[in-house]
Order: sequence, then C-alpha cells, then structure tokens
Amino acid sequence: ASPAGEAASTEIGFLRLRYKSPGSDTSTLIETPITGAEPATDEARFAAAIAGFGQLLQGSTHLGDWGWDDAIALAVLGRGEDAFGYRAEAANLMRLAQSLDKQRALASMNHEAVYQTVLERVSAKFNFGSMSNFDVQTRITVTFGIGDDGRLSLIRQSAAHGSEASITTLFEAARRALQRAAIEDDGNIGLEPGVYQLTADGVDGLSRLNKLH
Repeated sequence: ASPAGEAASTEIGFLRLRYKSPGSDTSTLIETPITGAEPATDEARFAAAIAGFGQLLQGSTHLGDWGWDDAIALAVLGRGEDAFGYRAEAANLMRLAQSLDKQRALASMNHEAVYQTVLERVSAKFNFGSMSNFDVQTRITVTFGIGDDGRLSLIRQSAAHGSEASITTLFEAARRALQRAAIEDDGNIGLEPGVYQLTADGVDGLSRLNKLH
C-alpha cells in the first residue's frame, strides 16, 4: 500500500487552519491529518478535562457515558508539574461537584425512593456470616442519626426479639453495614439530617428504612 493510502486508512480527521501574523496582509494555511496516534500532552489532557468538566456542570447530553470519574482521572493524568497546585485544586473541585451532583440526584427523588436507594446500598454491605444455632426468627430495629453535615452519628439498638447472641450478631452486622456504606461515600450515605430507624431480621436481612424525625 502507498503511504498516502496508509494515511487515509488511519485518518480520523483533517485539520485546516489559516492565520495571519500581526501586521501581515497575507494569510498562512496549515493542513495536517489527525490519526489519533499523536501523543497527547499534559496540557491537552488537562484542557480536555476542564472542557468536559464544564459540560458536566451544564448537564450536557452529548457526553455519552463519559462522567465525573473520567473527568477527574483525565485532570489527574494531565496534572504535569503543577508548580502552584492549581491543577490539583481543579481536580478537587471536580470531586466536590461530583458529590453535590449525587446529593442533587437524591434530592430530586421522593423520600420513599431515597430510603429504598440507601437501603439497597447499605444492604450490599450487610453480612452477618455464619453462626451455629443462629435464630432466624431474630428481629431488631436499629436507630441512627444523620448530622447537619450529612454524616452518620449515633447507632444504637432500639428494639429486639430473639436470643441474646443472635440479637448481638444481627446488630453488629447492621452497624458495620451502615459504617461501610458511609465510608464508601466519604462519610455521607445520602440522607438528610434527622433520626432514622432500620429494621433487620435473620431471614431478609435489612428490610426497611424510615425516618423518625
């Protein structure tokens, strides 16, 4: 195959740029194929991350499945020397915007849908393992608080039915599940400030979440 044919087969675009130097009456034309094989510089990566960040803030529908994690990863990859830390700060702003976007998505849901979403997240962390003579009829309710900063505060057992050993096992499993879900999302499990009650039993695991006040 000819070099021209090889270039055409790998070309994904073609750039034509015409410019004039200051004070000049004659323009200069630059033409170059874009093959996708050109290595991206840190400046190009970071610029693309910032452009994508802007699109995410606008809620653009043209990004496909490209999201917050992609923007953050690209910004970190294109950080380069970053003598004054501005690019690192930009990546931190992206992380903050991502967290706020999650909270906004939860806020747009009705309360029952929010509780169900959080319950599913906590349930994914729930595991009380194996225990000999565990009473599957054990049932407990766990009360916990969410502070003004959105973080998990108090976790205590408020009611229980079953053997003492089974109750303790079930409560510890529920407590660990809540804490793991919170840690996974920087301490915020997605609930507004208040006092909540979580129901768990030996058959269905975590079965209900509701707000007390």
